[in-house]
Amino acid sequence: MLSNSPVLTMQRKTAALLLVSAISLFTFPAAQAQSWNAPTLLNVNGSSLSTNTSSQPYAGIAIDGAGKSVSAWLTAPTLSSSPQIWSAALGATGGLTSPTAIYNPPFPTTYTIPPQVKVSAAGNATVVWVDSHGTWYADQPLGQAWTVPQLLSTSTAGAKFAMNSQGDAIVALGSDRAYYAQPANVLAVRRPAGGTWSSAAIVDTVPSDRLGWFAQIFIDSLALNDNGDALIGWENISAPAPCSGKGCGHINSLHVSRQAQVGNYWDNKLLTSMTVIDKPVAAYPTSRVLLDAQGHAGTFYTAAVNGAASYVASTQASGGQPWSPEKIIFSIRTQVAARACLNAATDASGNVTLLLGNTTQGIETVSGSLVDNNWTAVMPVPMTNVVPGQAMLAVGVDGASVIAAASKDPVTLQTTIQATQRPNTAGAWQTSTTLATITNGYATVVGVDVNASAKAVVLYGNYNPVTFWSLYAVNN
Repeated sequence: MLSNSPVLTMQRKTAALLLVSAISLFTFPAAQAQSWNAPTLLNVNGSSLSTNTSSQPYAGIAIDGAGKSVSAWLTAPTLSSSPQIWSAALGATGGLTSPTAIYNPPFPTTYTIPPQVKVSAAGNATVVWVDSHGTWYADQPLGQAWTVPQLLSTSTAGAKFAMNSQGDAIVALGSDRAYYAQPANVLAVRRPAGGTWSSAAIVDTVPSDRLGWFAQIFIDSLALNDNGDALIGWENISAPAPCSGKGCGHINSLHVSRQAQVGNYWDNKLLTSMTVIDKPVAAYPTSRVLLDAQGHAGTFYTAAVNGAASYVASTQASGGQPWSPEKIIFSIRTQVAARACLNAATDASGNVTLLLGNTTQGIETVSGSLVDNNWTAVMPVPMTNVVPGQAMLAVGVDGASVIAAASKDPVTLQTTIQATQRPNTAGAWQTSTTLATITNGYATVVGVDVNASAKAVVLYGNYNPVTFWSLYAVNN
């Protein structure tokens, strides 16, 4: 999410994550890791990013089955204009399509969710975003221009967007604050590939059940497999209204909701509920979910186990089946360090990888299974001097995997963008490759994606006080 700035107003929620994972005994043939091309500058021809802030660029990227990448980003050309959304495509063998403005809203417009771009294996792209007017989308069928943006919902509370390889899509929506026993709803809007969006369906309802308290829904994560199964990780925050200062108690509840194919009912489960004192809403734990092709599901979150903070997993064999008991994956704190889950992804067979940030040892991974909820020990990733929190993971349906990270040399203070690959989820991570060396300013990894043929793309931003943000894509 976006942070507050003179141009953009964003909600940020920093927390541990809830995830779904899976591993099966079946593995795909090893895909051949490929060499990387030179970086390509995306934001050219007047499509510059923010010119007045050094905060993170707000952008996304996705790759199709042929290796073409589609990106979308927010611009902020002046203080007197609302940020626009632009897009460009990078061909599998190079060649940049001229950046195109997708959305030019009236001033003032603020964003609560930056553009989330997804693309089907066939190359049909959709971008979804949330601003102060509601939740929007625009489509770009293969070989065509972007359609005129359409309002999907008047909800401005936040949304997550998912698309499967066939192009089926789902948007899960939270709700604004509900007061005095009024309900706060979790909503879902779905669309089959090539079809039209459904009306918003109520997934679950949470009342503000205490006089003078509010209830608010946040969507943490969303998954959609090729069978049409959908999984939503969400949380409900309840607190006094207004609530400020010491001794202000908030109740945070984590939930997971599943729909086994389109048209079926939503099955809802409360994962955990806790009372948090003297912490802002933005500091609450969050959740992530994953689905594999067979319908195995998993949810991941931070929980107190025997008085210690641990990252745990619960799995489900299929829709309507019971969720397994929590199993500890790793401890949040050790004697010398603290860990956080940065990313989670699964291949089609349910082999899951968690990417961890470690305060003293760079980045690490854990592998596990949605089938039996078993997990390996924490393993280091062959990258050094990774900037805290600056790493991202992508796993393809066949298990081909990529980690991209920003590294900073402690002596020269020079930043590089690094990437490491592995052929499948059972393979070893290769020695990292330097994709770019930043000679002026600093850089941050913004996105990474990989397809079934191990074709991958990394999106990063380079900031310096003279030219401000430059957005680059690197593919292999």
